[in-house]
This record gives sequence, structure tokens and C-alpha cells, in this order.
Amino acid sequence: MAAAFVQSGGKAVVGSRTLEKVEGAVQELNTMNPGNDEGPVASGVSLDVTCDNSVERAINKTMDLYGRLDCIINSAGIMIKKPTVELTSDEFNQVHETHVTGTLRVCQAAEKIFREQHDGCIINLASISSFVDLTQVTAYAAAKNAILGLTRSLANEWAKHGTCMGTTADAYFSKSTDLYAKLHYPDMDALSRKPLNAGHLAEAIAAANPGLPANAVRVTVNERGWLDELWLCLDKRFAYTRCEAGSGGVADTATVKVWRGKR
Repeated sequence: MAAAFVQSGGKAVVGSRTLEKVEGAVQELNTMNPGNDEGPVASGVSLDVTCDNSVERAINKTMDLYGRLDCIINSAGIMIKKPTVELTSDEFNQVHETHVTGTLRVCQAAEKIFREQHDGCIINLASISSFVDLTQVTAYAAAKNAILGLTRSLANEWAKHGTCMGTTADAYFSKSTDLYAKLHYPDMDALSRKPLNAGHLAEAIAAANPGLPANAVRVTVNERGWLDELWLCLDKRFAYTRCEAGSGGVADTATVKVWRGKR
């Protein structure tokens, strides 16, 4: 999203607790558009959304650099995936604090600027788990559903001040539904009856879908090695692309078991 702003002539400030990621993102953005005499189009800031002071500093730095704030994108988040009976209250609250309270902090800080400008846009990232049922991500799903409710409430309350907030995911579901409809699965029953690892499964998925390379498939398993999810890596044009290192999933050599269900 930051790249889209920069490529369209805008300027961006990237914030995160991980400074290495911030520096990498800023470098990439400035490579896309090196800027002009006014300076680079992208800058970075240390940002922890669980800290009020950190959020205020990030907003103030943005105003100091560029003189105004037009749009905020809240995408900070963490994931804890485990059986819900094993989920602790501290883990649940940690996810909620980052996703929900962190989003609220940034929204509040940005809204103070937007009211002075009588103009501004807030984009809060929800998740597919805000709309469909997923397993073993209870804290994450609860947080993302809360963000959906938070966004709807703020959109209604702040619209009169000129703040714009989208509250539907129609475009996302339209695109994801189209992509899913085109996906073909190999003979999973046959695969379940022979030794299988993640690399073999990715190759089988690729073979069933011309144009989908095996290195664009990530496989996840549960703690017992049973197939959990398949992730497909896409570029900014929604074309299949090689998954980047660290993008999730198990190693290609990891054993994968496919559950056929009760007979």
C-alpha cells in the first residue's frame, strides 16, 4: 500500500518496532521514486502501537517532515496459533492490545490532525477471519472482528469531521473468490496414502494448476504434522510469485500427513 502511494506521487512514513524492516521498506520505496529537491518520498520511524508516546512521536514526526497527514493505514499485528483450550488470558490480551487498542491509539492521534484539516482517511486492516470461521486463531479472530466493529463505529462518529473510513471488503472478497474458483486440487486421497513432504505437496498443487510454480506454494501443518493450510504467494498484480524467505510455512523436507476423515 505504501508503494501504491509513492508510485502515485505521494509520500509515506513507515513505522514499526523492527527498525531493520523499516529501513528496508524505506529504501525500496525511495528506489521506486527517488523524490526531488524537497527530499526523499519515504521516511521511517520507530513505532510501537502499544505505547501512547510512541504513537504520538510517529504522528508528530510525519507532520514535521511533510507538513500534513492525509491517510493512516493500521496494519500492525501479531498472531498466536494454538488450540483455544491452551490459549492463556495473557496471550489473548497481548493480541487484543496490539491489534485493537493499538489501532485505536493511532486512529485517535490521526483524528486530531484530520479535524484541523477537515480532511483525512483511515484504513484499518481486518482479516478474512472477520468474516469466515478459522480454527486455532481465536485471539486473532476476536481482535480482527473487534477492528471491524471499531472501524464502523469511528466511521459513523467521525464522518462529520471529514474523516473517511471504508467499512466493507467487497473488492477483497470478489478477488479472492475469483482466485479460489480457479484453483484445482490434485488427488488428495492418493497423496494421503504415500510418504509425503511439503515440497512434494507443493509440486502436486503446481502440477494441477498450470502457471502456478511450486515455489509460490507454502504449506503449513499442525503440531502433529497434519496438513493445516496452503498459502499461495501473489505479487501486487495478484499474479503467482515466488514466496519470499520467512513468509511462513514449513520446510520443503517437512513430513506432511493428509487427513482423509473417518471411514
